[in-house]
Amino acid sequence: MYLDEILKRAPEATRRTQKPYGWRVRVPFKGVNEQVGVIPDKIFGLEFLDRGDAPNKMYFFLEVDRGTMPATRKELRQTSFLRKLLGYAYTLREGIHTKHYGMRRVRALTVTKSAERVQSFVGGYGREVKNICPPSVFLFADKETLERDGPLGLLWTDGNGERVRVVPDDCAAARPVPSSA
Repeated sequence: MYLDEILKRAPEATRRTQKPYGWRVRVPFKGVNEQVGVIPDKIFGLEFLDRGDAPNKMYFFLEVDRGTMPATRKELRQTSFLRKLLGYAYTLREGIHTKHYGMRRVRALTVTKSAERVQSFVGGYGREVKNICPPSVFLFADKETLERDGPLGLLWTDGNGERVRVVPDDCAAARPVPSSA
């Protein structure tokens, strides 16, 4: 399911907003509260056909890092990947993803240009985000490995640096969530 289908089921306030693909969240950082805008590159969902009555939908915020912004900066007023991580972490902590879109199970996926940049992002998670949001929410991969292994076959790197699948191991069959879900 892509954003247009997600928006069909979102609360009316979200559907009516001029920019339903993004939101703002308050992020406390180094003693300052910043209002951070969050706009994912893509939002999509998967439905797991073999889960029966268990939770069978998972949603994703996708970030494609082209290496044009620094991983971190001293403050959040300037763009950085840390700002994005904190924006997603506080979005999930405050339940904005559920209030804004009606989604429950969400992960933030990041595809970047190199394995070294993946490690830089994992380090940023560990220093600044680990006490806000679990490491399993943030998954990182480099473009070359993703293209080789595919998104569902790939072992992504989570916020702790552990290798995990984007789809839980107990879900053998996944497909895009239909618009009627």
